[in-house]
Amino acid sequence: MIKRWRRRGFQVVSHLKRRGVRKLLTENQLAFVRNPKILKEWSHLSLFQRTQLVKEKFGIPKMDPSTLRSYYLQAKIRYRKPQISYAYKEKNLREIGDKQQQFSKELTTVMMNGTHEIVYIDETTFHLWQQPGRCWLKRDMALTIPTTRGHSITLIGALSEERGLFHYELISATNTGTTFAMFIAKLKQKCRRPTKLVMDNLSVHKSRSVMQYYDDKFQVMFLPTYSSVLNPIERVWNLIKQEWRKTQHLHALMDFDEERQRTQYSLARLREIIGKQSVL
Repeated sequence: MIKRWRRRGFQVVSHLKRRGVRKLLTENQLAFVRNPKILKEWSHLSLFQRTQLVKEKFGIPKMDPSTLRSYYLQAKIRYRKPQISYAYKEKNLREIGDKQQQFSKELTTVMMNGTHEIVYIDETTFHLWQQPGRCWLKRDMALTIPTTRGHSITLIGALSEERGLFHYELISATNTGTTFAMFIAKLKQKCRRPTKLVMDNLSVHKSRSVMQYYDDKFQVMFLPTYSSVLNPIERVWNLIKQEWRKTQHLHALMDFDEERQRTQYSLARLREIIGKQSVL
């Protein structure tokens, strides 16, 4: 109906005026209310309590909380959930940050001297089992998924700035002290010059069978706790796992007689991915 009248030249005029926000506060008072410092100081106060403070501070006899809310919305100040930080966590983060800085300084000194080759060591796991939270089922179907874990593959690698990922081991089991000791023994044969190993504080890395291989020319530097970001080999693992996930679904299309065959196929697939120069 309104469009028809407009086509004939008529205009629709509303006799109601928008009231908007009552100008109870001056520009200086608004700047005080919207100041980020004041917002932080009043973060624990409700809108009603804030309105009472504004009334007492500026001597305003009457002011509704909805008015203060409108002032906030005009300045794009929204009612949002804050980030809660705990004192003990903040203390731990500061201590970890200080340790990371100290470790970075020591590692930088070794790099600047150029007397040692720095080798980064780490391990990662590839799971051959999946436990989805939801599945595609018919209405009358029932599916039971076992909670026990299936087989997995562990990849242990050594990364150097000069030689890249020059040594790695694939094992169809978890990493143990014996397995890691064998890895370190083979790695030591490949290191012809003085070497500094950088690895995390995993208990396997500090076992007696492993510590016997360290000497003056084959030293180790343990990363501070929660400092995997300082180990560049973690990025290599991310690249390898990206390629791994692209073909992981093919296991469902293959007919394996035994779980051992599935593991052998996965090991061959991982060796193929690691051997690609485009990945590493």
